[in-house]
Amino acid sequence: LHNLLKGSWHIEKQETVLNILKKMKNVNSIVDVGFGTPQKYVKDFVLKNKKIKLVLIDLYNSAFQFGEILLNCWSSSWKNQINFKKFDMNTHKFIGKFGVYIFQDSIEHVYNSTEYLNKIVGMANNSSTFIFSLPIGPIMNVHTIAWETEEQAMKWLEESGLIIEDFEKWEQDILSKRVNSGEC
Repeated sequence: LHNLLKGSWHIEKQETVLNILKKMKNVNSIVDVGFGTPQKYVKDFVLKNKKIKLVLIDLYNSAFQFGEILLNCWSSSWKNQINFKKFDMNTHKFIGKFGVYIFQDSIEHVYNSTEYLNKIVGMANNSSTFIFSLPIGPIMNVHTIAWETEEQAMKWLEESGLIIEDFEKWEQDILSKRVNSGEC
């Protein structure tokens, strides 16, 4: 739940994603790959634009279970726009054609991330937009790839055929707060 607490660095990242989506014209389909939990853009953008269809992809059932609880708090009609899809990115299968692909702290967990990104970019529509949140720094034991600098990460994205239109760096902080159970 740390990503839902005001003041956390996750909120700043989510505001950036929300602002990017608000600037885009004619968004009708979004896929969030490795979503973990529904983000702010779902509540403040997708659910306010009834024409947008969203697919939330994850490997873990807990993401779907928590996601359903949170979405029920946000909207009683969310199922008209949002679907869950269980998917293992390590299969390197194509997830489908969408207007927007969101990878927030997820693609670095995929075995052979470069091959997977090249496949997705190569099969996506030329007009698709990709939004990434990538960790910069030493490799962690749960990641399969690391970028020491922002420049390395941007070069990696460009080598897949993407054109970087915007870049923002976030500072991490730690925020802890007790949340009452059953509260939306």
